[in-house]
Amino acid sequence: MKIGEDLLPRQLCCVMGLPFDVVTTAAAVTQVEQAIESGEHCFLSTPNLNFVVSSMRDDDFYQSVVESDLIIADGMPIVWVSKLLGINLPERVAGSTLFDELSQRPAEKKMRVFFFGGLPGVAEKAATVLADKFSGAEGCGYFDPGFGGVEDMSTDAIIDTINAANPDFIVVALGAKKGQNWILHNRDRLQAPVVSHLGAVVNFVAGEVSRAPTMVQKLGLEWLWRIKEEPGIWRRYWNDGLALLQLLVNNVLPLYLARNKSGHKQVCQSTFDETDICVKLTLTGAMGSDFSRNLMAEVVDHARPHKPLQLDLSGLEYMDNSFIAFLLLMDCRLQKYHSRLEIIAVSDALAKTFQQQGVAKRFVYAAEA
Repeated sequence: MKIGEDLLPRQLCCVMGLPFDVVTTAAAVTQVEQAIESGEHCFLSTPNLNFVVSSMRDDDFYQSVVESDLIIADGMPIVWVSKLLGINLPERVAGSTLFDELSQRPAEKKMRVFFFGGLPGVAEKAATVLADKFSGAEGCGYFDPGFGGVEDMSTDAIIDTINAANPDFIVVALGAKKGQNWILHNRDRLQAPVVSHLGAVVNFVAGEVSRAPTMVQKLGLEWLWRIKEEPGIWRRYWNDGLALLQLLVNNVLPLYLARNKSGHKQVCQSTFDETDICVKLTLTGAMGSDFSRNLMAEVVDHARPHKPLQLDLSGLEYMDNSFIAFLLLMDCRLQKYHSRLEIIAVSDALAKTFQQQGVAKRFVYAAEA
């Protein structure tokens, strides 16, 4: 497979510094079901506002998101911001809803679920009662790793226990940062097709916490219900709310105003130049969405192991949002082949856009060879 070829079927966008797959709940369910049926690995990440805030402060956490195979917008603020900026994520795809939908599979194709983490006794209860709550799912095991570090939770004995249970879906509940890092640390050793950090799911299944009514979810007020059910998390929501306000003022509003004042002629030209030490892509003009999709395929065709992909963007005034998301994920793919995506020049307008999108620090800026 060519470097990044797995990205080409994905419809992508970038919201507040994170890439997202542009999918509905139904489409996400179908993709996860296909992974279970085929046995292909799917690392599912479910960014909400807390993910956005945490990824800005923690590079490892950000890395866990961009290395995911499916990234869904599990937070109404993300969807609202996308619509304000004209990106239009179709809907919130809540991880809990996705799990519920998957658990309605036909009885003869029951999804085997392993619960890893959660408060003492909760994972065991969830594994025990899952089949009673859903006709298409059953608990095949659980493990309480305690409160150690990621390495302590990644011993051969623990991984062997999980794999021996033969799960289709591993539900991790360790807290978002530790859970994402644990998955990233162990994904190549885990044999289950699907793994995801879904901290709330284990509590919902076990009956420790009740989920908000559907109308409350649709109104984007599930966070209020969560505070009612788990008063201890109010501080996290408060801090995330303050961070969102700052993002709206410093990033989202300027992008919104720039978008509405924009008069770009969506005309872009691209040239590739391959040398012994790098592949150079030069872009000029303003990139629209149609050109963006075609260029993604060209980038994949020209990506090489051990050769940085250098971008000269000095003549580009506008870049399609989906291509920005693609570059974030493509850089991750290139690193696996001992390469990088490097920006050797960027126009003032595009540099400002990168800053407002929250992605400026994600790229490597290098002098032209």
